[in-house]
Amino acid sequence: MRLTAFIPTVGRELVVALEACGIQTDSDLLFSAQPLELFLRLPEGTATLQELVQFRTLVAEAAAAPSKSGSELFEEHLAFQDPIHKVSGVFSLDALLESLVAPQIIHISGDRGAGKSAFALNVALRMLAEHDNSNVLWIDTTGDFSPTNAKRVLEYTRGQQPDNSPLERLQVSLLFDNDTLYTVLEEHQMTYEHTPTRHSHRCVVIDTITPLLGPLLSAESAHGHATMVSTIHHLRDYARQHSVLVLLVNNATLAQPNDYLHTVTPTTKKPALGPSFTFLTDATIWISACPPPDNAMEDDSSTFHSAQLIASKNTQSDQFSEFRLRDGTILPPLES
Repeated sequence: MRLTAFIPTVGRELVVALEACGIQTDSDLLFSAQPLELFLRLPEGTATLQELVQFRTLVAEAAAAPSKSGSELFEEHLAFQDPIHKVSGVFSLDALLESLVAPQIIHISGDRGAGKSAFALNVALRMLAEHDNSNVLWIDTTGDFSPTNAKRVLEYTRGQQPDNSPLERLQVSLLFDNDTLYTVLEEHQMTYEHTPTRHSHRCVVIDTITPLLGPLLSAESAHGHATMVSTIHHLRDYARQHSVLVLLVNNATLAQPNDYLHTVTPTTKKPALGPSFTFLTDATIWISACPPPDNAMEDDSSTFHSAQLIASKNTQSDQFSEFRLRDGTILPPLES
């Protein structure tokens, strides 16, 4: 959580002074240094030590996980049984996605050209097409988002003359650094709160998360890893507070023989951002490109892919589904 979120509860002068010292988030304030050390780093007259301690206590209370009874959690679980992602158009893929509902963080990874972004785009657009009360925020970190591709997928979903209202509920934000991510989420939430019609089905897609977090990771310092953990915790809090499904598209890197993914599926690649990233999310889907089957037609422009649930906190992992992509649209696999 950014400390700017506490303005005007706390004076802007104190927050600006802390940011000038490199203290920008709740994690920085709570774990980077003791209150006395922070106080000595602040410009003279910014705040008293007691005021700084009170602010630190306020931030700790806001960052703490809210307590809930078991009955409340069970009722929330029942409320999210509507499988908003049973809209892929592929029966086996629908079954794989059945338990991946809000509020969760779903990690989608795979090698270059495997179809990760197309997979996420299909899931997001079909949600918009199937639910009039849905809303999607697409965060583009590479500048590769194509409105033409989005329209083409939507045309396949809804016919040649689709209603444009689903695309009106798709917001695309372009960003290139991790700090801006917090601002984009805050602005999107403020826009949502001022919308006359609230959307009960909401999704945030980050395509891709790798450029935001990858440059921060280093073997010499743990600061980058701490920032990654803080970012995912912020996304998790955002998902839980606002009932949002978060899809994180991640690149791949070379795997070692003793890596978990290498033992699950024969591949020379694994999700980027380190092994702990997978454990920070609720589920990991590995997308792979497959060779055409023997019954594929020569004039068929489809590419063939597989989706494997290699890790999940809420359902059985190692589930597997095949699908095709044609012009960026998910299609069922060819019948054998």
